[in-house]
Amino acid sequence: MAAVNHLGAALLLAAACAYGQRAPSDAGKPGPARRPAAKRAAAKLSVPVRPPKTPLDWWNQTSPEQRERALAKLSPERQRTIRERIDHFNSLPQEEQSRLRARYQLFSHLSPEKQDLVRRQMRRFSQVAPDRKRVLARELQRLRRMPAKERRARFDSEEYRGSYSDDERQMMRDLSENYPSLPK
Repeated sequence: MAAVNHLGAALLLAAACAYGQRAPSDAGKPGPARRPAAKRAAAKLSVPVRPPKTPLDWWNQTSPEQRERALAKLSPERQRTIRERIDHFNSLPQEEQSRLRARYQLFSHLSPEKQDLVRRQMRRFSQVAPDRKRVLARELQRLRRMPAKERRARFDSEEYRGSYSDDERQMMRDLSENYPSLPK
């Protein structure tokens, strides 16, 4: 069950992060050409601006007024989802928040294509029935900790092929190969 919770928390952070690698006020605007006011001001003063570690950190670090202005631009359902994710993240112990930040950093270094693949497969994983999800989460955790050669041998084994559907095998292959486990 803990594996499902950890994977669920990683899904939560990635989904929140998927909302926007850019701030909500940037939605629909070209990324590189638009520079937030803080960056423009810092550039004029030659002062480095450190971006928040994750989009969740951005949401947490903005003033309540800024947050509400940003949320007002979203649909009510999206507003509710983001608020729930922020509240959930903030309710986690610091250690778990740190793990999720590290997981996000790992995710943010993937190519855009791999990020999309991981997001798609995480969405699929989140739709799996709870009992099956526990089985898949345990196997996925195991696969992610294996060296590549050992993982390929596992993928080729009769036991593995007989235990999981084609879709489940593809989902676990994509996630284990493209979104590895954090080092201990």
